[in-house]
Amino acid sequence: MNGSPIASRQDLRRWILIGALTALVTIVAVYPSLPPGVRNWDNMVKLQVAANILRGAGAVLTAPTPDDQQYVLRGVDGRSYTGYPLGAYILQVPTLLLARRGVVCEGIGPLVLLALLALALVDWGRRSEASYAGAVAGAALVCTGTAFWPMAAHGYDNVVEALALVLLFRAYSGGGGAGAWFVAGVGTAFAIDVRYGAAVLVVPAVVLVGAEFAARGWFSAIRGACALGAGALPGLIIDLWWNWKRFGSPLTFLAGRAGEMQLSVETFSRYHWEGMAGLLFSPGKGFVWYAPPMIAVIALLRVLWRRVPNAKGEFVAAGAYLVAATFLFGRLTFWHGEWGWGPRYLSAVYVMAAPLAWWVCDQLASRRAVWKLAGSIALFVAIAIQMAAVVGYPVECQLSVVHKLAESNQTVTRPIARPPLPEDNRVLYFEPANAMPVSLIRCMAEDLANPEWRGLLLGGLAWASIVPVLSLMYVVVVAIASRRASTLRAADKG
Repeated sequence: MNGSPIASRQDLRRWILIGALTALVTIVAVYPSLPPGVRNWDNMVKLQVAANILRGAGAVLTAPTPDDQQYVLRGVDGRSYTGYPLGAYILQVPTLLLARRGVVCEGIGPLVLLALLALALVDWGRRSEASYAGAVAGAALVCTGTAFWPMAAHGYDNVVEALALVLLFRAYSGGGGAGAWFVAGVGTAFAIDVRYGAAVLVVPAVVLVGAEFAARGWFSAIRGACALGAGALPGLIIDLWWNWKRFGSPLTFLAGRAGEMQLSVETFSRYHWEGMAGLLFSPGKGFVWYAPPMIAVIALLRVLWRRVPNAKGEFVAAGAYLVAATFLFGRLTFWHGEWGWGPRYLSAVYVMAAPLAWWVCDQLASRRAVWKLAGSIALFVAIAIQMAAVVGYPVECQLSVVHKLAESNQTVTRPIARPPLPEDNRVLYFEPANAMPVSLIRCMAEDLANPEWRGLLLGGLAWASIVPVLSLMYVVVVAIASRRASTLRAADKG
């Protein structure tokens, strides 16, 4: 490609088309695998509030929740609220709209976020000078080859944090620009408006602004910081106003609970160390076990650092995010992610599988067909592994393990009415036999042996298999098309 403005505009249009198609393929492939119904207690509560907003009753609770002690907060006006920010209810609107047409599925909102994440990943790849096929493969690997697909399928909103992180990376890469930083600010504020825990994104944001200064000087860094702040300010003001309206103070996030609940352990206590180690390494909670591509990222980190120079700042920012999130969420009295799939509060770092895909595709471009086949198989397997977590209901499988441990007096928490307390960290997370992936495999094996459940499980796996098949086909088509386009351009120049 030459450097003419026409060629640049043509290339940008190609990237826009590829990004839009990647988002569309994500929706078309993943939607059939979404489990029907609403099982997540958090979503039941959010849906109730969202429905009240739509009918004009306000963002309040008007009916009992699955656990009032956990969810009900008393506002200064005497009404019942939840501890969620306003954005958490916005994600429930697609579910409510489809429910009016008879389709009830709590994964609809997160699926929209997953498609937006795919689009943002492709554009990050473009700005980092990845190939067409590499950018698409990176989006497929991150969105469906890690825990993001199961989390979205089961209705969890953590994908919004990954989306905001990629928007920050997108702003820093390729020279950035005030517009890109502004969009990153909007995305970061929206992530915080959806889940307060996303405030940890401030850490990678500061790191990337610092990297902007180191790479491009004071003017670029100040411009980026101002644009980032301008984009984030409206959303943050909404958060502060919402807290003031509920609790009489803009800086009060959780107040007036119906019952007392201890939310965190003492910093650097035994349980804090166990929490941090567990989130990183334990068989039951270690973040790599729920995203196998991250094992390759860690193993090849030195190679990726040297061979993907356009992602160095992002690697540093992702490392800072991982340290901050591990320290902060390791203090929780219970690991909320255990009731989803993997350590959800660390999951945003999974986006670093994208540079791995860029590098691999770059390496495979000049290799023999057998190596390309091996790469295709690896992508297919990485995505197919997540099918079990989408279809197999990991929460229920883990609950059966926890209840058996409680009945045999192996846990301190008895009876199990909510996620176990820190005293049970070791037995639940550091013993491989009790890990969620193990319990899921055990449950699925039992279901396959049971004629009553076998058909449902195989049917679910059939629908889920659309994802690895369609994703791989799309990556291959993009790779072939881009190679042919490059050949034609070279012939024209000749």
